[in-house]
Amino acid sequence: MRSSNRTTARLGLALTAALLGLAVTAVATADPVDPSSPPTSSSPEPGSPPSSSTENPPSSAPETPPAEEPRDLRVTATFDQPSYLPGKKITATVTVENTGAEPVTTSGSFPSHADMVELTPGEDPAMDVTLDAGARVSREVTGTVADPGTARLYVRFGQREYSFPVRITGKATQPERPLNTVLAVSTEFTRDTYAKEDAPTVRVTLTNKGRLLLTGIVATCEHREPYPNLTGGGWAGLSDGGVTIPADSSKVVEVTEAMPATAYDFGYVRVDCAFGQSGVDYGANPRTSDQASVPGQVAEFSGQITNNDPGASRAGFRVLLTHKGGGCPIVGEDTSDPAGRFSLGPLPVGQYDMFVVPPDKHWVFKYGNHVPVDVVANRDGDDYLVWVYGGVGDNPNLVPPPACAGPGGPGGNPPAPRGSALPDLAHTGASLVLPGLSGMAALLLGGGALLLARRRRAG
Repeated sequence: MRSSNRTTARLGLALTAALLGLAVTAVATADPVDPSSPPTSSSPEPGSPPSSSTENPPSSAPETPPAEEPRDLRVTATFDQPSYLPGKKITATVTVENTGAEPVTTSGSFPSHADMVELTPGEDPAMDVTLDAGARVSREVTGTVADPGTARLYVRFGQREYSFPVRITGKATQPERPLNTVLAVSTEFTRDTYAKEDAPTVRVTLTNKGRLLLTGIVATCEHREPYPNLTGGGWAGLSDGGVTIPADSSKVVEVTEAMPATAYDFGYVRVDCAFGQSGVDYGANPRTSDQASVPGQVAEFSGQITNNDPGASRAGFRVLLTHKGGGCPIVGEDTSDPAGRFSLGPLPVGQYDMFVVPPDKHWVFKYGNHVPVDVVANRDGDDYLVWVYGGVGDNPNLVPPPACAGPGGPGGNPPAPRGSALPDLAHTGASLVLPGLSGMAALLLGGGALLLARRRRAG
């Protein structure tokens, strides 16, 4: 009897558990999930911001399904250069086109990724568009990438994301050797002579002798006041982003710049530039220069022989000028007075070579006794200081001036003891000095003084 009762109790318990299980199953499947409803997973959609809560807030109103993503959009992007250096500005134009038959309104953005183009601070990260059928809209955006490689500009509309690759070059695409071994550059003015009101034009030829593409080549020009050098500012293609030169090829760029204000006073205009990638140092960038004449002015050239002993006499230093290069003829000569002062000219403004011959060979020159100089108009004060020191014994480093022949000889005119000896004496009004007269005067004075005699040339 007890066995029968126990069996009956067990059957009752089993039946009760079965009924309870049916009841629980009915509650879990009573409201099936609508496939069109958004997922309620706690994991956020890739590329979307994480949800602030994993549970849906209670609401008495039915949920509104999300608007259908526009599928008739065509999104493209173009870049202003085929490649960029790390950290340099990238400019892209993003174009959105509605290819469907109905108007489209949608929200766009530039999402973040590890290999993204980082937008320039201040750029609007949103790109909301409203387009009629067949219409399109474009927007320019800028940004940078820090490291070489392939980066991407990402654009998202709704949940659809587009990416556009951009090449970031660096040492990976440039030769490891110095740049001047693969890049040859020449500069030349398109004319030998300019008037002071002209705007000079420079022709720059860049040759890539290597097997790799060279990108971002810019000019860095030397310009120091008051010298009449072109600055290189505003040179189209050779400033800002630079030029690209394919392997084993050349590119010619012509640039024009306003004449420097001091060119007419100096008698020339000059260009002196190095070429390479901005911010990338290969240790040896190619450098080139050229010069053109801006004639018309004449000027005196004066200076002083000086040393650390203000009481010492600095008389008897012969100062001679030749044209640039140091050859004949000698175009002007003077001898310093006891204070060391000398003056030559007037001479056409421009570049010359100066030789200083000391009264005896024990003098040492701080910068040498043969140096290039500029004869410049409208300059106040002495043009040049010649620093000398008294030495012990003969100075073996003195450079002798050219030994120019007399009139009718291959060297042109003879050197004059004082004053100016210009090739075109009628134009300048300068006069020559006869060495015989000065020598006779010196003898008459017993060698104690030098009498300077001048004889004007008959007009």
